[in-house]
Amino acid sequence: MEIKEEELMEICEDSKIPLPEYIEEFVSLTPFAVEFRYGFIIDEILDINAFYQKVLELKKFAEKSIAEHQ
Repeated sequence: MEIKEEELMEICEDSKIPLPEYIEEFVSLTPFAVEFRYGFIIDEILDINAFYQKVLELKKFAEKSIAEHQ
């Protein structure tokens, strides 16, 4: 079963699992997944470094959340 980003965020919300405010920004990357994966030219300029920093923040958030619930 495949769960989409929006569904995962909804499940977390329904389960009272707090998510960082910036989490919704990742949904904007979905249309680019194939282009990034296969190296196609991307017409729209994205701030890759900003998204990378947010991914690192999300990783820390997830690790902390998991540690708190073990």
